[in-house]
Amino acid sequence: MKQGNFRKKSFLKWTICGLIFMLNGSPSYLLAQVSGPLKKADVLFGKGKFVPAAQAYGKLVTSSNPEKELYVKALAGEALSKIKLKQHSKVFELLKEAELASFDLKNVSEETQTRLNITLGKYHLAYKENSLAMPLLNDSHKESIKLGDKLSAQLHIELNKTLADYHYDRASYPKALEYYTKAIEIADAQPHEERNYEQLADLKILAGEVYDKVLDPEEAIVRYKKVLSQKDTLLKEDPERAGELYYRLGGIYFRRMDYDAAEIYLNQALKYELDGLDASATKFMLSTIYYDRGKYSLALILNGSAMNSWMPKKNQLPEENFKGFLQFGKLSGVQSNAVQAKASYKKMTQKGEDWSIDTDLAAINEEKIFYSPDPKLSDNYNISLLSYHESSLAIPKLSPNKQVVAEIDIQMAKGSLFFKVKNYGRAKGHFEKALDLMKEIYPEKHPMVVEASRSLSEVYLEKEIYGQAMSFIDKALNASTSEGDTYNKNDVPPIDQAKFPLELLNAIGTKGKVLKALYEETKDPKTLVQALAMFDATIKLLNKLRRSYRKEGAKYQLAGLAQEFSQQASLVCYQLYAITQKESYINRAFDYVEIAKGSILLEAIRDLKARKVASIPDSLIQKETAQKVEIAYLKGEVYYEVKQGKYKDIERLILLEKDLSSKTKVHEEFILNLEKKYPKYFALKYDYSTASIEAVQKVLQYNEVMLDYFMLDSFLLVFALEQNDVTCKLIPQKLGKTNVLTVKFLQSIRKNEIQEIQYTGGQLYELLIEPLKELLGTKDLIVIPDGFLNNIPFEVIPLKENGEIQYLNERHAFCYNYSATLYLASKEAFKNRKAPRKIIGFAPDFALMDSILNSGDSLSRVVADLNLEPLAYASQEVRVLQELFGANSMGIIGAHSTETTFKEIASEYGVLHFATHGLVNHSDPMFSGLTFLTDSLNDGLLHTHELFSLELNAELVTLSACNSGVGKLYAGEGVISIAKGFAYSGAPNMVMTLWPVSDQATEAIMRFFYQYLKEGLPKHKALQKAKLDFIKEYQIGHRHPQLWGGLIVIGNTNPVESLAEVKSSNFWILLGSSLVLFILLIFVIKKKTYGQTIT
Repeated sequence: MKQGNFRKKSFLKWTICGLIFMLNGSPSYLLAQVSGPLKKADVLFGKGKFVPAAQAYGKLVTSSNPEKELYVKALAGEALSKIKLKQHSKVFELLKEAELASFDLKNVSEETQTRLNITLGKYHLAYKENSLAMPLLNDSHKESIKLGDKLSAQLHIELNKTLADYHYDRASYPKALEYYTKAIEIADAQPHEERNYEQLADLKILAGEVYDKVLDPEEAIVRYKKVLSQKDTLLKEDPERAGELYYRLGGIYFRRMDYDAAEIYLNQALKYELDGLDASATKFMLSTIYYDRGKYSLALILNGSAMNSWMPKKNQLPEENFKGFLQFGKLSGVQSNAVQAKASYKKMTQKGEDWSIDTDLAAINEEKIFYSPDPKLSDNYNISLLSYHESSLAIPKLSPNKQVVAEIDIQMAKGSLFFKVKNYGRAKGHFEKALDLMKEIYPEKHPMVVEASRSLSEVYLEKEIYGQAMSFIDKALNASTSEGDTYNKNDVPPIDQAKFPLELLNAIGTKGKVLKALYEETKDPKTLVQALAMFDATIKLLNKLRRSYRKEGAKYQLAGLAQEFSQQASLVCYQLYAITQKESYINRAFDYVEIAKGSILLEAIRDLKARKVASIPDSLIQKETAQKVEIAYLKGEVYYEVKQGKYKDIERLILLEKDLSSKTKVHEEFILNLEKKYPKYFALKYDYSTASIEAVQKVLQYNEVMLDYFMLDSFLLVFALEQNDVTCKLIPQKLGKTNVLTVKFLQSIRKNEIQEIQYTGGQLYELLIEPLKELLGTKDLIVIPDGFLNNIPFEVIPLKENGEIQYLNERHAFCYNYSATLYLASKEAFKNRKAPRKIIGFAPDFALMDSILNSGDSLSRVVADLNLEPLAYASQEVRVLQELFGANSMGIIGAHSTETTFKEIASEYGVLHFATHGLVNHSDPMFSGLTFLTDSLNDGLLHTHELFSLELNAELVTLSACNSGVGKLYAGEGVISIAKGFAYSGAPNMVMTLWPVSDQATEAIMRFFYQYLKEGLPKHKALQKAKLDFIKEYQIGHRHPQLWGGLIVIGNTNPVESLAEVKSSNFWILLGSSLVLFILLIFVIKKKTYGQTIT
């Protein structure tokens, strides 16, 4: 080896001398074209077939005259092939022979010399002799430009790719892109049979990666998508590379915080065999997306799966392990499942069978957490604690400029954990440590200082040390102001120029809570007025944020904050009303109750209406969305840089802030133009107003009462609105106890435990109905539930009467809605247009699945694997509709009842009826759905999220499917269910089920229900009478409320006009009136004619 190296180095010195001679010698002669056998060898080389290429060049060497240039070219070609095959020892002899032959020829052509120089350059690169390689390669590139097509395309591509790779590895990205672009240009121009599609794909992907890294991610997206569009040719030899492209696209969208697009591409990437680290990164990004959206169980599983790969390489991947364990700890703390987090942690940390949480906690001197409100969740919180410890172990291996920031993240996470489990002493310690660490790297005015100070204020608030709570929240608010500004403690902070509005929003909300608590100590009403001013400011800031936020997770986060602040504000309003007796405070309390409910659904419905009314082009909506995505991305990047404190990249931060300012200005101008050109669209889309008491009263009938419930920690606030009166009551209760009560009540109905129904239902009656009993009488009730009350049918609450059990369904007809504002919106839905006077029913026959499976359709497995039982009475439900409504009805029964059919024709009908199975996905309610039969286009599962993009014209949607109203409860938004999906698509009224129902009982109730709708009864009255008729006909008395109680109406109390027949009495009155008018008209005409004749 030593002798070889010596010979190599001596030879290289000789080579350089020879090159200098050649380059300064007399002009070389040019060959017109590459000869046939040489071209064939070049093509083999270009297509990546290096062994056959080496053999082809070798044959040319053997058959060529050493005194001809073809001999030198063949030697250079064989050497270049051997370099690609990593047979470097053989390359040396070939190059030596080529140089000697070249020397003997005296004057070789520029094309031959360039071939030789490229090979020499590649040879030096292989030995990392860059100082020798680059002069050769750079000179070769200059000559290749002069030579043009006299140098083979394969050599042009190889030279440009080599230079591009060299500059890419040294982060000289613009230069790398220049060479990649040239290589792609030449490769694209090659004849099909000569192209190396695998290499071309590689070049295009690398060029995209350069754009992604430093230049323009948008251009990277375009390039990656173009490769995917040509994957049948470019990726034919290696189809798994499509997974890499999906991963790259998902990564770009993820970093730009466009989580909708990122989710699509990342999930697509996981269908391929990704590189181990790419697969882990994909799972972690998806975990982050699902965490953001509140899909905690799925997020935890994906996080754990990523950590299974990262954990064994913790020394090589400290950053991945830090962020992976940190996020796992946060996810563990929000799990409702007491088993999953523990099992995932045990697997990813590779613990043995004898492992226990207690042992690990003792080893790190941490006291075990016991969560008394729900002891079974204690393990989840202890797993969080262990995960944070594992995360902290990675900090010393991080780069020095990241270590303090990482330690702050850990302390803040631990503080939040202990605050959640009500261990305020330990929470305080961690928040204080975080604040101390911040002094090392952050100025006094910084978003992290805002959050740490606010968190300490919350701790002191819980400990009822109000002076300290006020001190820290004022510190937080001062830290949220701009440099040079000072916060006046008696004023509401300005919100228009907030640099970090979310942190400011939380701080203002906390200040309101502190002021409210101070009132309990001072009894000074001015304190309550100040508190209310703070909560008013939070709502203004929330509405401002709603305009710019578009991520699903961010919207739910804002909805949760709206509920939190509204709970406090509504209590403040009630207290001020009690002190002053001013009705304006009752009105404001109602406003806050409405602000807390259904804001996302309301926003979606108004957006849908705005598009229909204004006829705004989709291109403008897409542009608006794209601008919001860009602004959100830039805000995130600014926040990231600011979070680095004294280690921030000031130059990058300045550029980001400049770009953000520019993009924000463009967006604001765009919105102003939108407002001018499409005022109706703007007014509807950005209308965040809620229903007032007066507006609700205007639409109420004399026999209707709206009950709007609002669940607080220690109270139940309820508004009873009548046509001419308002009653507001604050009823003491314990939220946790009430939630348990509602769950037990629901379980007792589903199990048909009559005694338990009476016991738990009786307690609910005392809480929900008894305080309002006198004013309710026998009126129809419009119920706006809150929290866990969304899950129960008030109809089945037993009356507090002596003797035999009775249910509220016998006294009241019930209608439900998500908020009073949405109730008014449902009333307006068909005010200026008519729903089609047609009804359609869907009843799939799941007994047909075997024949569908035999067709060999891959999609058919999706529904088939669910093993759904045939619904014997479903087809009869649909036939009843056809009997009742004749020519105005259509029944899709059996094999034709597919998801595709529904999507194609649903918008043509005014009433949609589904007699099928409903499936509930509790961890991800967007994937709950209705089941149809499969065809070649759709899998047969109509998911909730698919409904959001549909635009229906239905006045009523009946979901007699099991569980159609069951879903996941979101703070401030209610239950996300299949039924709510139809609300998003524009349907103002739904009949849905709260638990699995008997299809025989449902068929009977539906028969009565539609008969009453045909007669013109309002929906809620029709359903009440249908249930009573069913009880009477089947003589079940009060024994089986589970058969009828689960069906409820969500919407309004109007009749269904598209189904109501014109009553005969009305018809004859109308006909008689028309005849009278006609006779009078004839008489007048004749009289005028007679008068004219006489004259």
